[in-house]
Amino acid sequence: GEQPIINVFHRDGDVIRHVWASEIVYAAMEPGQDHRANDPFDAYWSFFDIIPEGRAAGSF
Repeated sequence: GEQPIINVFHRDGDVIRHVWASEIVYAAMEPGQDHRANDPFDAYWSFFDIIPEGRAAGSF
């Protein structure tokens, strides 16, 4: 099935780097690493759903 994924990019001048991804949802954690699922970000989206302004147009 399909799984959500989050990618984080960082721009430094003309260079864009991929710095983080959550795509390894079911993979075991490596020593010293945290699980990379979407949980840290889900709360923010829920917050946008309940404020009067809602989510920005085109954000979903």
